[in-house]
Amino acid sequence: MWDEVEGNQNLFAKAHASVLLGDFSLARLILRRTESSTAIEIIEKLADEYEAKRFLYLIQQAKGKEGSELKDIYKSAASLGESFADRVVGLAFKRGKMDSMMLFIVELMDKLSPEKYSKQLELLISKAWRGKPPQPAIRIYSIRALMSIYDQESLPIKLRKKFMKALSKRLDKMGDDAGKFLYLIDQKEGLNLLSKCLSSDVPIVRDGAVTTLATIGTSESIKILRSHGSITTETMLAILEGADIAKVIPLGKEVQIGDKRARTYTFEEIEDANRESNLRYYYEESLEEYRPLLERWKKA
Repeated sequence: MWDEVEGNQNLFAKAHASVLLGDFSLARLILRRTESSTAIEIIEKLADEYEAKRFLYLIQQAKGKEGSELKDIYKSAASLGESFADRVVGLAFKRGKMDSMMLFIVELMDKLSPEKYSKQLELLISKAWRGKPPQPAIRIYSIRALMSIYDQESLPIKLRKKFMKALSKRLDKMGDDAGKFLYLIDQKEGLNLLSKCLSSDVPIVRDGAVTTLATIGTSESIKILRSHGSITTETMLAILEGADIAKVIPLGKEVQIGDKRARTYTFEEIEDANRESNLRYYYEESLEEYRPLLERWKKA
């Protein structure tokens, strides 16, 4: 052991500093580089003891807490490792409330393994049935997680019907998300819902629908964008076609100030410019996140 220490003094010093800072993950990583089985065994034991005590402490702290305070505590507990995250999921379901805490749990299950937690995710689709936020988000994000493990052929008929019912329910501020996933199951119904969202009173829903229709990129979805004729749809079409945005959104007016020319902008023109920037960002993000699902769910 001491020969190992002498040859790896710098690494052991770094590992020791990591332990003092409570970062056992880093300490583990450093000690693996020493190839010292004894040191690794010691740190693993210390880490397990520390994490177990830390988890119990956090769960004690969670008693009587609600809202963001409770969610932050559970996030810290889940970050200790997969086995602890699994226990956090169990505690949340035992608690049973369909609130922001459960929305975090849905995101956690999606990150860990949608396949492992498929039964819990299916249960949430039924339990989070009301229209009061965040229940629609819990319902839709549970469906999103499950869609990553199924496709058109493997999705059970019973679950397909459950998805259709949940996504067709009035969702107001999440209609564009519902349309996005409804399209994967039933293209006609999905396009119909996304088309309705283009006239939503909620800007983020309109932008979401425009982005999804652009990402789908079929002749039918582009036709819907063209037929709507709003500044938002025209901007997205210009982005898709690589057209000069300035021709779609004339910005500013040149004025003479003394012996110089300057361009002035109205508040509405500034909003239009921001819209173009946002839509471009949403579209690039959608290509990365939604396009793989589109490919997965293509009909054979």
